[in-house]
Amino acid sequence: MRVKILASTVPLLLAGVVAGGELVPSPSPCIAMGRASMQIATALEAAHALQIVHRDLKPDNIFITARATDAEFVKVLDFGVAKLRGDPTATDDKLTATGMIIGTAPYMAPEQWQARPDIDGRADIYALGVFAAGVN
Repeated sequence: MRVKILASTVPLLLAGVVAGGELVPSPSPCIAMGRASMQIATALEAAHALQIVHRDLKPDNIFITARATDAEFVKVLDFGVAKLRGDPTATDDKLTATGMIIGTAPYMAPEQWQARPDIDGRADIYALGVFAAGVN
């Protein structure tokens, strides 16, 4: 994922076409989930460093693809309801309204249920924990 800020200060998200599939059960689920969780955490760390909060991390948004050096490379997809933190000009007005609950219920952090405006990367980490605990 690359984020570019245009001269008009409008964030632009550049995405590519990804060939691969969904995360599927493995003969060694603990090892596979450990590897996948580390890669997801690394992707979230990169997004959070750019002040981007995903807000809807769930199995449907985790994709496995092959790279030259890794046959099972994890990608985090669908930043459609992501929030750009720290930008006073950023707004969710077109997709969301103030006080609107954003996310997928089983993976939402308590602060998302409260529709708090100060959601940060910890909500994504909570979702990752729920996701990792539920894979068997």
